[in-house]
Amino acid sequence: MPTSWQLECLKARIQSLDREIKRVADKEHPYTEPDTIYRALLRVLDSWGTHFDEARDLVPTDTDSMLDPVFKRVAIEVDKVFRVFGLADRVDSARIPFEILRSLAWAATELLDEQCKIVVRLDTAYNYSITSFRRMFEQLNWGKFWAETAENHSDSEPRKSTVLVLGFPSPDASAILLHALAAHELGHEILDRYHSEIERIRVRLLNDAKGVYRDQLEEYILDNMRRGGGVSRDDAYEKARQQLEVRLDNACSKWISEIWSDLVAIRLVGPASLAAFDRVTLNEGSPSDSHPSGLLRRRVAERYVREKMPHIAEDPICSSVFLSPATSLSERQLSPSSQLLKTLYPLLDYVCTRSLDPLSNVLDQVASPNRQQIYLGKSGAPRGISGQLGSSKCCPGQRRYQAV
Repeated sequence: MPTSWQLECLKARIQSLDREIKRVADKEHPYTEPDTIYRALLRVLDSWGTHFDEARDLVPTDTDSMLDPVFKRVAIEVDKVFRVFGLADRVDSARIPFEILRSLAWAATELLDEQCKIVVRLDTAYNYSITSFRRMFEQLNWGKFWAETAENHSDSEPRKSTVLVLGFPSPDASAILLHALAAHELGHEILDRYHSEIERIRVRLLNDAKGVYRDQLEEYILDNMRRGGGVSRDDAYEKARQQLEVRLDNACSKWISEIWSDLVAIRLVGPASLAAFDRVTLNEGSPSDSHPSGLLRRRVAERYVREKMPHIAEDPICSSVFLSPATSLSERQLSPSSQLLKTLYPLLDYVCTRSLDPLSNVLDQVASPNRQQIYLGKSGAPRGISGQLGSSKCCPGQRRYQAV
């Protein structure tokens, strides 16, 4: 049960966070894209602050035990607001070439079929990411606050607009090649539109893999059964089996997500996405629960390019991208670090390798954002649309690219 002092501290934190968000939102800055995030967060904070005040008014004293669940819930939600605000605070869109930011916003709008604004947050970690705040709010059960904010401050449909925060390494703010990774990160966002189809592919292939590697899975379960006092052999077996199933299912979902996003990136920007990955070190060695090894990803990507874009695969410059640095690594260096992952790796490799064809069929539904020829008018806005990507009807001085 919270003390009166703890209740006052939580109230003070709500008020302090509210003032800080308003201060950042109201200060002058050259980009207005984060304003929707700030307004939505203020709505969330106001809602929980009101809920907290009303609960305190309803109980006889602050020491009433009825306040305990309210205190815990409000404290958790306020902490979420603080962490989400931290992702949007101190964005620095001015530090990358302006034309890249505008192009990414346009491409994301076309690919995700929703109005997208993009802001940049320079990360101290050498990492590249894209976060959709609309989806984040929905995952946090704050979707109504985002919809209300978008509806009041946008001409577009409230559920069809988002703000994407693009995070990438601060030292490489102006590196053009690095921004090819945006295609991979957009792949994670696009996956949401095709989740049902991709999930069916994953489940089918994973079930096939379990049949092929049944003996190895059974051996691992038997070796890792833990029997304590009063626990039967059957119960210990079932617990070990369930733990393995959960770990395998989670890892498979994440690996398929990475393979899908790699294919989206290849489709959109070609092998440049792999070259960009090498810039931030595509891990060629040990795989993890969340990511396949770079060697596996490069192998699947190369096969996709050779099957779908043979004219690119034959280019000597592009083909050099597929030469993996992992060829010089020993088998020991390439092996998974944990015994469990060593057991799961053959199954996950099986699923990812065989997922290429069915994922390619789904990927064929993703049209290139540049599927029509576009040139920039005096205003800088895309206009003058005619012809298909790869056609001979190019704008003056424009290099013709084959459709991918």
